[in-house]
Amino acid sequence: MSQPTLLLNTNVLWNWRYLRQHLTPLITAQRLQVYIPTIVHAERIRQYAQARGEQFALRVIQLAITDSKFELLPFETIDAEALANIWLAIKNNTLSNEFEDVESYWQAHRLDILLCATAHARGYTLVTDDTGIHFEAVPRRMTFLQVKNYLNELVKQD
Repeated sequence: MSQPTLLLNTNVLWNWRYLRQHLTPLITAQRLQVYIPTIVHAERIRQYAQARGEQFALRVIQLAITDSKFELLPFETIDAEALANIWLAIKNNTLSNEFEDVESYWQAHRLDILLCATAHARGYTLVTDDTGIHFEAVPRRMTFLQVKNYLNELVKQD
C-alpha cells in the first residue's frame, strides 16, 4: 500500500498531541510525509492569538511544528492555478440555499478553498473534518477518524 502525503487542515490540528505521537515516528522513519500549508499555519496562529491574547507566543507554535517533523508548505503558483479551476467549478455549480451568492460562499470558505486547491494541485491527501462543495475538488480526503484508522492499519502491518 503506497503511503499518502498528508495535508492537515486547521480543525485536525486541535488533535495535536495525538498527531505528534502517531505521525512523527512515521515521518522520522520516512514512511509518511505530513504538511501544514502556510495558510493553515496562519489560521492556527490567528486562533492561538485570539484565544491567548497577550500571552500568545509564536515561538511555541513554531517549535511544535519543528518537533513534530511536519513541514510547512507554501502556497505556490501551481496552487493558485488550481484555485482558479476550483473557483470556476464552484461558480458554475448550484450552491445551497445557505448562501445567497458565490461571493458569500467565498467569504465563508475561502481558507478551505485555498487548502483544497493545494491538495488538488499536488495530489496530496487532505485531512479535514470540514464539509462543503469545494471539497469535491479533492479526490483524496480523510477525516481525523479515518487517519486514526489508517494509522492503526499501518501498525498492524509492522
